[in-house]
Amino acid sequence: MERLGTSKSITYPSKENESLDEYLDSYRPSTKGLFECGWIGVTNPRDGFAASGDIRGLQSAWKDSCAEGRASSDELRRLSVQFGVLGGKWSLYVSREQVDDIWDGIARATHEGTLGTQAKVAPFDEFTGPGLHRLCVYTRDVTDFWDVQRVRDALRALGVQSRIAYKPLAYTYCGIYENNPWCISPTILWQNLIS
Repeated sequence: MERLGTSKSITYPSKENESLDEYLDSYRPSTKGLFECGWIGVTNPRDGFAASGDIRGLQSAWKDSCAEGRASSDELRRLSVQFGVLGGKWSLYVSREQVDDIWDGIARATHEGTLGTQAKVAPFDEFTGPGLHRLCVYTRDVTDFWDVQRVRDALRALGVQSRIAYKPLAYTYCGIYENNPWCISPTILWQNLIS
């Protein structure tokens, strides 16, 4: 379902000279609406990661693979490595009551360089009322299993108790969502809280 609102993202550090504390106080996801911003984000200033690789080349090769009947998760994994589109993200959903505290921990850890390359949280949706906020924490390389697991473990240490799922960015760029025509799972790793 497409979210209505603005696609404008607000990311720290910004060009304004505000501290992380000021930013987190100003942009609490439980109080910012979808029409004010599409995402609230924080980057790891020591990493400088941005989506990399040949995204258009990946998309073109994936389209060819689909036309030739070769669409599969293995084929998409092979193409993502071939075209250097290796980033991924952990996604989780948190209630409006918990989102500010969880986001504060994730944002600080990301900015300190102890979590992922960047993180973002969706503001509340004025039309659906109180509900769940989506949070994403990005990693540089889906093939670096140890780093992907390190970020997952760090999320758990920050108090994330909900189900979390990991999705390669190549899947997003190639349209792999729920109920896709190739029956490919949109995530490659997931974990429920295990007591």
